[in-house]
Amino acid sequence: MAKCVICNNFFPPGWTEPVDTNAVKCLFCLRQVNVITLQGKDYSKKDVIKEYKTYIKQMAESPDIKNMIIDEKVKKIKEMG
Repeated sequence: MAKCVICNNFFPPGWTEPVDTNAVKCLFCLRQVNVITLQGKDYSKKDVIKEYKTYIKQMAESPDIKNMIIDEKVKKIKEMG
């Protein structure tokens, strides 16, 4: 997950390019367009952002992901104490 330094939106892997050591720009901002055509299909910036937010939300609500996050937190707490 990468956040574009221009539009401040998060994008899935492959939709950003590094512009500095700690900075990335989305392909839309790099090309200064709102629609990108890949393999004959049009992708709008709005739709890519919306679909990625939906995907991230589904992942966060997944019981397996929640348990993994909780287990990792518990492990860190045990290591500290």
